[in-house]
Amino acid sequence: MKKFGILIIMAAFVFAAGEVYAATLASGTAGTGDLSIAAGTFARQNDAITFTTSVNVYVDFTASASKENYVVIAGHSSGDKAYGMDSTGGPIYSVAKTAGSTTIGTCPSAQDATSADWTGWVSQ
Repeated sequence: MKKFGILIIMAAFVFAAGEVYAATLASGTAGTGDLSIAAGTFARQNDAITFTTSVNVYVDFTASASKENYVVIAGHSSGDKAYGMDSTGGPIYSVAKTAGSTTIGTCPSAQDATSADWTGWVSQ
């Protein structure tokens, strides 16, 4: 669960209390608002992870083949940067994006044995 805590803090999520009807966030597809990551997306994840992003914050993720590691990126639609990190530790990365666009960039693929390939991203 520690990895999921980092995911939540990094993207400035606010967990929704009570019943939430959330859109399923699929790997490789940015989403915003009330979102849910389906049970079984990550190793030992028995339940869906449901959360709400801040207004106009878009999030995307990828999981490694073993589901042990993940990469998450996030950005605000009016911002000119997106930020990302992977679960293997290490720095937070940023990449330029077009302000006013909901496109936050391509999420690097999560890897089982090493950190993700952050080519084109800048280490913070």
